[in-house]
Amino acid sequence: MRALPEQQIEFLNHRGEKLVGTLTDPEAPHQAAAAAAAGTAPVVILAHGYMSSRNSELLVRLATAFGRSCKLASFRFDFSGNCDSEGEFRYGQYRSEAQELRCAKLHLEQQLRRQVVCMLGHSKGATDVLLYAAQWDDVPCVVNLAARYELQQGVLQRLGPAVLQQLEETGQVEMSGRSTKGPFSWQLRKEDLQDRLDTDMAAACSSIARTAVLTVHGSADADVPVQDAHKIAAAIKAPHELVILDGADHCFTSGAALYELAAAVLPFVSKHASSLKASPQE
Repeated sequence: MRALPEQQIEFLNHRGEKLVGTLTDPEAPHQAAAAAAAGTAPVVILAHGYMSSRNSELLVRLATAFGRSCKLASFRFDFSGNCDSEGEFRYGQYRSEAQELRCAKLHLEQQLRRQVVCMLGHSKGATDVLLYAAQWDDVPCVVNLAARYELQQGVLQRLGPAVLQQLEETGQVEMSGRSTKGPFSWQLRKEDLQDRLDTDMAAACSSIARTAVLTVHGSADADVPVQDAHKIAAAIKAPHELVILDGADHCFTSGAALYELAAAVLPFVSKHASSLKASPQE
């Protein structure tokens, strides 16, 4: 089976840093160009997780699923400091990444004449899309795949007590990490940790007014407790659907999890994309 056509797209974030993304479009180039010229070409934005990239296996497979099953284009990009994008990798930065989602949306709409019908995020990227919906509330739907609700949790597990003690004493710790491009060094700063701790997901979720939300979480997620999905569902007042996949892990790689994920996500996004076509937004 032939791969779907892809195009590298670059745009600037709110700090003027160049971010790199990939547009996957199932339409033939002349058809895509005609739809874009008319301002009717729909696209889904895909957001990666912590120390990941636009080329994570999950996002690549979702891009293919959207293209083949729904005939929907998708755009996935590297957040600043990750993979091919400019900038420094920094801990936290949830609200900053939500602003980068905003920059991606505006670029797609204003420069490429695309109509953003959904934002889908995985893990940290899922928290980002919820924060986006809370602040701008201007896309038909968002999909939350395994977002963390309690951002105060998981810090000790990821960083460890020795690092937190050193951070308290010195305000900065040199860390080593591994991304999709290999190992790298980065600086953990006290203010970046505080940025995470100050991110109030309860307030954010409760302020989503119009954007429809789908939450999908694995019951066997060892990174983010499945209870976080139930807390998100309880906090969101906008239309919300909750799907718990039995036995699925954090990246939906176990057993038939990816197929079950697609079975939940694709109809939800297609429904809202179709409703937007029927009643175009101003």
